[in-house]
Parts: sequence; structure tokens; C-alpha cells
Amino acid sequence: MDRFSLPFKATMIRIKQALKTITAGTRKSSDVNVSTSPATTDQNLTTFTVVDWTSRSRSINNPYDLVFHLRNPDTIIDKRQVKAVWLQIFESAVKGEDTGKCDKGNDD
Repeated sequence: MDRFSLPFKATMIRIKQALKTITAGTRKSSDVNVSTSPATTDQNLTTFTVVDWTSRSRSINNPYDLVFHLRNPDTIIDKRQVKAVWLQIFESAVKGEDTGKCDKGNDD
């Protein structure tokens, strides 16, 4: 089981929404378990990093650190915008043979 922590600069409602989404996973993910614990956060936080990300479904075996930039807490983006942000994060992190593997058309 993979584990990572996300220091959130958000309201409790947004944290609950994020945990619900992560726990639901995708049609290709299974056995997603999420737990929380109290932690001190940096109120000036602007990014968080998923360390050593890989993807079996995309045949990405080299680990990459994905840096996510936090949005204004009052903004919600649609699925098309989510994909564009994801592709930008991915393309800024991957190298060599893995470049372009995350743009899988209309896949979720």
C-alpha cells in the first residue's frame, strides 16, 4: 500500500471533499484507503509534492515527483480544466521515454 501525506491549507469542508474523492478512486484504482491525522501546516504553503509517483496503467515505472500548485480556496475547476492542469504537472516532471504517456484522450 502506498502512503503519502497532504498538508492542506483549506476549510474542513474542502478537506472532506478531497478525502471523499481520493477514497472513491477511479475505475482503474482499487483498495484506496485514506486516513487522517492532525498536523501543523504552513499557512504560506503554495504547493505540495507527490513523491515517487508511478502509473501501472500507463507503463510508467520510473518514479517522478509531481508538484501541485494550490488554487484559491474558493475556486472549483471543471473536468476539462483538471485534465489540462494534470497534463501540465505531468509534462513538467517526466523525462525521456515517459513523455506524453499521460495524455490518453478522454480517459479518466
